[in-house]
Amino acid sequence: SLFPEEPAALPVNDLYHREIQLTTAYSASPAALKEAHRLLESGAVQVAPLISAIYPLSDLMKGVAAVAAQEAMKILIAPGLS
Repeated sequence: SLFPEEPAALPVNDLYHREIQLTTAYSASPAALKEAHRLLESGAVQVAPLISAIYPLSDLMKGVAAVAAQEAMKILIAPGLS
């Protein structure tokens, strides 16, 4: 298994005294990613309608600002776009 079965040790004193915030993130399992890829490849899920705007890499911060201002829901950063 890629993930240890035992709990991870956290420096609780550092978290408290240094006021460190711990944020978790969701990561899909390999099986879920494989299924998502299959759905995308088969055309069963259309992603184009989900994308609010496409930005070149040079305009990354404009895209981030658009999402932060709630002017866009999902953006696509296309490095090859100019």
